[in-house]
Parts: sequence; C-alpha cells; structure tokens
Amino acid sequence: MALESELAELRLAVRELCQTASSRALRTTSSNQDTTTSVPVIAEVSQERTEDQTVATCLDPPVAPVRVIRKMYTWINGNPETPKDVVELPESIRAQLASNDLGLRLIETKNIPRLHFIQGTIEKALSGEYNLLSVTCLLAGMQTNFSIIGKDLHTSLYGILKSGLEKLALESPLSMPSLYAMLLTCLLNLNLGYSDSFIDAWLLSGSLILHLMLSLDFPVHQQMPLSLRYTEDDRNRILMWNSACLQHLKFTIGVGKLSAVRMDLAAHYIDVVKHTEGFSELDKEVVAELELFILLYRGIVEEHISAKQLQSNLSQWHTTNAKHYKALKGNDEAEEGHSHL
Repeated sequence: MALESELAELRLAVRELCQTASSRALRTTSSNQDTTTSVPVIAEVSQERTEDQTVATCLDPPVAPVRVIRKMYTWINGNPETPKDVVELPESIRAQLASNDLGLRLIETKNIPRLHFIQGTIEKALSGEYNLLSVTCLLAGMQTNFSIIGKDLHTSLYGILKSGLEKLALESPLSMPSLYAMLLTCLLNLNLGYSDSFIDAWLLSGSLILHLMLSLDFPVHQQMPLSLRYTEDDRNRILMWNSACLQHLKFTIGVGKLSAVRMDLAAHYIDVVKHTEGFSELDKEVVAELELFILLYRGIVEEHISAKQLQSNLSQWHTTNAKHYKALKGNDEAEEGHSHL
C-alpha cells in the first residue's frame, strides 16, 4: 500500500510538471504570436533571435520537486548507502580490550532499563567491527566498573568517539547504531574528567533531534491511527525520539537556550505511547517526564505562561502522574553517581 501510494503521488507530480511545461510553452507561443501580429514589419535578425529564445524556452524543462527526485533516485539506484560508522581502533587498544575479555565485561556492566530498546542493536554491534555505538558502550561501562578504568584507555576511546561524532554531523541519513551512539552520549557523562575536550551535550542532543526528523518518516507515523499496533522497529524509533526530546529539553532548560524539539511531534508521540498497545510502563514514565519538562520549558525559557499558571500546571501534572512521579524519583536515585540526566 505504501508503494502504491508513492507511485500515485509520483504520477500526480509528473502530470503537474507536464501540465506546467505545456502551459508555459503555450504562453510563450501566444506571446510571440501577439507580438508578430501587432508589429507587421520585423527585422530578420529580430525574428531569428525570437525563434532562438522560443526554442531555448521550450528546451528548458521545469525542475522537479525535491521529494520526486529523491524517490526516483531511490527506485533506480536503491536506498542510499548509509554512512559507515565503523571506527579504526589502534592495535594497542584492540589488544587491551581483548585481554581478559575486557571489552565485553565493560559493555555488559551498563544497563539502563529505560533504554531497553537499544539492547538488541548493541548486541549486533558487538558481533562485527567496532563502531561508534560499541565505543560509546565501552565508555559507559567504565562509569559502573571503576576497578578497570584506565586513564589512557578512556582518553583514547573518548577522543575516537568525539572525532567520530564530528564526522557524522553533516551526514544523512544516519544508521540506527549511530543515532543510538549520539543518544547514549547525551544521556551519560562519558568524560569522567580525564579530558578538557568536552562534548557539548545541548548541541549534540539538538543535532540528534534534527537527524531524527531527517531519518524518520514522521508524516506517515502521524497519519497512523492510535489503535494500530506498531511494529517493533517503529516502536524503537518512537522511543528514541521521546528519549532524545526529554534529554534535549533538560539541557535546554539548564543552559537557558531555545529548543530544537518540535512540540507538535512531541505531543503526538506522547499520545502514541500513552494510548497504544505495545509500550511498557517504563516507556510511559519517559513520556510523563517529557510532559513535565515541556511545561518547565514553556514557563522558564519561553516564558509564555505566568509563574502562577506554571505552578498550577505543575500541580496538575503531579496529580495526574502520581504513580510515575514515584518511579521517576527512584530512577534518579538509582542512576545518580554514574549518569548526568
């Protein structure tokens, strides 16, 4: 059905282009005829010049919409190659990670229940070459296993991650592992004070939001009825979007800057998680917290509502989300010390 819809849309766009081209040619011919009628005597040079201009106009086709060009390119050449996020680790680091299965032990120590949707992708990332996601997981594991933290190893991996994220900044679309690597980097304090070269989490989370809007087919998802059961892949994308929005708003309020979050999309996917089957209580905790930070953002940064109205909205949120509020407090206490949320 999706393919038939796209084909129908493409046919309509091509038909509009043909009609535009025909009407333009008719207008040009009509204009030339009117000019010839009103001026009975025209020099030969002028006639030749007019004919050349007419031919040039007819040969100059209208430009197709970008969406049509992209779809035609995809159908002819297949899906564009996803940017490779494989990273080359120096042999010394590879040897250190291989020693006593250090790499696997580091990754297994990191487990954030709210990010359950990432686990499957992490396991796939470990089956092949090192990529940005596996490097991010190694750094995350160092937060919870202080006995095997090595300053040199951490500094090297952090530099590789930072360099890799910089290279992906202008790439699109990004692979899911790359997007997950960006999300984990925003969620966790991976620096640990070993390096003066910090990753700006507000900027990175804003970039992640923009990449998600480029990579995910939001218009299609928005048209889907809430009663429809989403696929696992769709759910993972929605959960990543919600987590990214929440984290970006936290940093936005913290630094007092404007947000990259589209509030209409945020509201839509909050409703999806609340009212659609297939989402867990942990997923609903995230959207409850997201609603809270949307209220705070509008009252503190945008200043669109008065302090009195903000207090009223917060009280209402607390009443509505009493169950989730207790869970949120428990999560913050459990994650304190190894994560800056």
